[in-house]
Amino acid sequence: MYTYFVVNRRGKLSFDEEMWTIVRSLAYEAIRLWREEDNGIWERRGPMRHYVYSKMMNWVAMDRAAKIAQFVGKPAYAQKWLEVADAIKKDILENGWSEKLKSFTMYYGSDTLDASNLLMLHYGFLKRTDPKIVSTVRQAYSNLVRNGFSFRYTEEDEFGLPENAFIVCTFWMINALYLIDEEEKARTMFEDILKCANRFGLYSEDIDVTTRRLTGNFPQGYSHLALIQTALLLETAYNWSDAFSHINGNVKSLV
Repeated sequence: MYTYFVVNRRGKLSFDEEMWTIVRSLAYEAIRLWREEDNGIWERRGPMRHYVYSKMMNWVAMDRAAKIAQFVGKPAYAQKWLEVADAIKKDILENGWSEKLKSFTMYYGSDTLDASNLLMLHYGFLKRTDPKIVSTVRQAYSNLVRNGFSFRYTEEDEFGLPENAFIVCTFWMINALYLIDEEEKARTMFEDILKCANRFGLYSEDIDVTTRRLTGNFPQGYSHLALIQTALLLETAYNWSDAFSHINGNVKSLV
């Protein structure tokens, strides 16, 4: 909706009452639900908790709804929704940050790091120079990355200890490192994971960090969307023909 109204500037071309109704409906739903517990982005099968990522995405909903309202000339809505966004952010900062770990955690009161919190940078929850953001990225890199690949989390869940890294999380990590000016680490990880695609340039959902074998759902759409996003982020001064030469060569050999 934000892209439709503001980024593509459709709200300035002609006001779409139907789309505006959808924005209002989604905003009211976020207002109704943001204080509740849930099972998080990873759909954990344990007890419902106050997951930081879920709270943050409710903040995104209210922040973008307020920006849309301001853009289409609805200042009263914008003010009301910004107040909710501020309340959600305050709640996350007070309850989702661990001073002991120097990082945002998976859920309120936990000692578990979660790669999904790296998306705070993507959505602009805090500035890229904010000490809490920088520390969260560095702690995630130190604790979630194995052999250049990022796990979602390393806490034991209902299936036991996680064994494979998540490819989408690896791209999130690359993006986050780049955005906090850890460019060398970011590019090293990126060049490494490019070599793990199969001969058609496709990725699965997971990867074995020891054997580099692609595991899980295949092909996985989220992995490829994340690849594209990361490629666009790193595109400045990057030699893509060299980076993808192993893929191009394999594809040409099949023609």
